[in-house]
Amino acid sequence: MSKPDIMHTHCQSLSSVRLADIVAAAYGLKITAISRVRKGTQTRNWRLDTDQGEIFLKEYIRGESADEIQSTLTIGERSRIGGIPVPRVIPTVDGKLFFKSDQHTLAAFEFVHGTSPVGSLNKKQMARAGEILGRMHGILARCVPDFPDEAPAWLKMNPNRKLAEIDSLLEVIRTKGRDDPFAGLAEQTLVARKAMLPKLPELLAGSSELRTQVIHGDFSTPNLFYHGDDLTAVIDFGPAAPFLTAHEIGRMAFTVENFDTPEWLEKALCFIEAYCANKPDAAADVRMSARMWLVQLTKSLYGVEQHFLAPLEFQKEVDLYWLARCRAAQELFLRLDEVENMLSQKR
Repeated sequence: MSKPDIMHTHCQSLSSVRLADIVAAAYGLKITAISRVRKGTQTRNWRLDTDQGEIFLKEYIRGESADEIQSTLTIGERSRIGGIPVPRVIPTVDGKLFFKSDQHTLAAFEFVHGTSPVGSLNKKQMARAGEILGRMHGILARCVPDFPDEAPAWLKMNPNRKLAEIDSLLEVIRTKGRDDPFAGLAEQTLVARKAMLPKLPELLAGSSELRTQVIHGDFSTPNLFYHGDDLTAVIDFGPAAPFLTAHEIGRMAFTVENFDTPEWLEKALCFIEAYCANKPDAAADVRMSARMWLVQLTKSLYGVEQHFLAPLEFQKEVDLYWLARCRAAQELFLRLDEVENMLSQKR
């Protein structure tokens, strides 16, 4: 799911020879070429050319349980069957959705050609994303959850505890990060974040009445593939645990990649209009969507925490993501009344 930002640990890496052996045994496929897809912090990914065509192979590296993986793949398949552009899961030779051994856990998918946008999305791309998410929420609303509702725990926020976490991280930066060129920006943004934290109780007011259901869990720009303006694939579902639909709406409507342009609000409204056209009963969730995403942006330390405590494989990209999230948080914080006034007019 998208709510907790988790530090990831890396398991034993697969060699090309070992990978070919596993794929042959588990999927009955002969690999003719292997290339690493250098993207993602929660999985290790490959593009494989096989005797039966191209496939995308994902290795789970943060210790997910078999039940969690089964759940993520199942709701992705349910969305695909419902008409959402989701890559088809390729089953193992014994009909399972994924392969699991003592050392490795893998899932295979049909390979989808397209690109995950780098930088901001245009208005047509945002509208297409809104349409797809509205339809997807309608499909997933009928899913029986596999795990408990995660919203109650997320809505319980202790600003003082988060302040203590920031102070602890600032101490690490000041004592160990003197030669790190990222340290200055990290300290500056964390101090700004501290100033926003006292507003969290006010931001959370009224949120306990918001709707929860099974959602995608990480519906965001890196998990959307486009061909031109058309959204061709949605990837990387989370487990079927209910969470706030308002959070998922806000996360994509106010995607942090769009805040490097002055049109971020216009683009958000294009997304919202398309979402509402496909999910007309979501007025309350839409109205609170920017607020719920701002709560996440305010309390999350994802990116800066990893940089100084447990760097990820693609940490430079994650550093940039932290800075983008800080920029988005500041803009939403300053203009929240204006934004919510516009959202309240959408039906």
